[in-house]
Amino acid sequence: MTALRPLPVAGGVRPANAQSLAPLASFIDLEQDFRRAPDLSALRIAFVTGARRLVAYDCALLLECGPATPDRTGAFAPPTFAVMAAAGASSIDREAPLVRAVEQLVNTLAAEAPDEASRPQMLDVLRHAAGSAIAREAAGFPHLFWLPLIGRDGTRIGGLAAFHRTPWSPERRQLLGALAEPFIHARAAFADQDFGLVPGLRRFRAQGKLRLVLPALAAMILLFPVRFSVLAPAEIVGSLPTLIAAPLDGILRDIAVSPGDAVKPGEKLLSFTDTKLRNDVDIAARAVAVAAARYQRVLQSAVANQRDGQEIAVARADLAVAEAELALAEDLLGRAEVKAPRAGIAVFSAKADWVGKPVSTGERIMDIVDPADVEVRVELGMGDALSVEPGKPVRLFLDGSPLSSLTAIVDRIGYRPMTGPDLQMSYRLHARFAEDSPAPRLGARGTARIDGGLVPLGYYLFRRPLAALRQKLGI
Repeated sequence: MTALRPLPVAGGVRPANAQSLAPLASFIDLEQDFRRAPDLSALRIAFVTGARRLVAYDCALLLECGPATPDRTGAFAPPTFAVMAAAGASSIDREAPLVRAVEQLVNTLAAEAPDEASRPQMLDVLRHAAGSAIAREAAGFPHLFWLPLIGRDGTRIGGLAAFHRTPWSPERRQLLGALAEPFIHARAAFADQDFGLVPGLRRFRAQGKLRLVLPALAAMILLFPVRFSVLAPAEIVGSLPTLIAAPLDGILRDIAVSPGDAVKPGEKLLSFTDTKLRNDVDIAARAVAVAAARYQRVLQSAVANQRDGQEIAVARADLAVAEAELALAEDLLGRAEVKAPRAGIAVFSAKADWVGKPVSTGERIMDIVDPADVEVRVELGMGDALSVEPGKPVRLFLDGSPLSSLTAIVDRIGYRPMTGPDLQMSYRLHARFAEDSPAPRLGARGTARIDGGLVPLGYYLFRRPLAALRQKLGI
């Protein structure tokens, strides 16, 4: 492609027909549009589309260039121009033939003759670029006028490629050149919008590099190492609770304490219905009296009758059995009232859940817990199971204290999953607080965060879908 012929453009507006005020009015309206533009995108559209009212061209494309970047040798390569706006279009199709042809033409000019690309140029694409892509796409409006846009500090902003079916007159070139200065001034107000992640991605998209940048950026993000941590429900429980279980089969008649009450050693906790037990004691006592009377009769008759002497051992055994049954009945009657074996806090659900309920021997009714000796019980779901060893820290966030957290140390781990209150299988972890840390309220609930090792971010985000997919497909 032959070098383009430079053509200086005057900086002020000097219409050929001084009597006509229409170009001046259009020029003032465009300046006002530039000042009222809400963002950089609207300013670009106002410039490339509004200039058609001042200079009747057939097609115009606004190109902008990024900063010059050094290559591997340290030399700065020429900036790359990309189409950012087109006359009469609200968006740019990067794959449009005319857009690609104009970008190729301008970038070739900037690489081969950077000084000429910094000055206004005129080009007949059918004659000077015959056979090229721009000649095929701009055959209907072959006369190109290239207007570079350069800031006051000499920074190259870009340029305007305007096409017309007839050669460009000096007056129209002057008007278009004069309009570039207020556009550059207005664009300086949006200079901050050129920096940041979103504008950078837009520049890469305009330069066609976004296809390469996005996969690489996504791979870097997914491979970024993060701490593998899981969240699990937690509760403050007693570390060494004393179990209060049903000592016999029966019906609970009364519970003398309420949930959370402090109890003392020997204090009455609960009692069973003892009507049958008292009757059993009375019957057993009468059986003992009958057995004792029979034994005395056999002893007395044995003196006179040798045959009755043979029944002394049988009578003595019957008396011993009756006395054992009486002792058992009295023992069961004594168990009808349960007392506290130690001082602490009574922990159970509610009186209404137990009073009048039949219970079996060994069934758990309540716990006696020391409020100063508590620990954290964590229900770690099977899907969140991770390698945890005793001594690992656990971060606890209580529901009642959302602005603070507590730290505990894993004390013991249940390696066999258990069914929790929600009927879900989970591993049970127990963590103890430091000796100098204040003990939280017994029964407080919250969320525990357990940290594991470092894993890629992609594994942390997609481990559940991957596990579900493998279980579904069996791979």
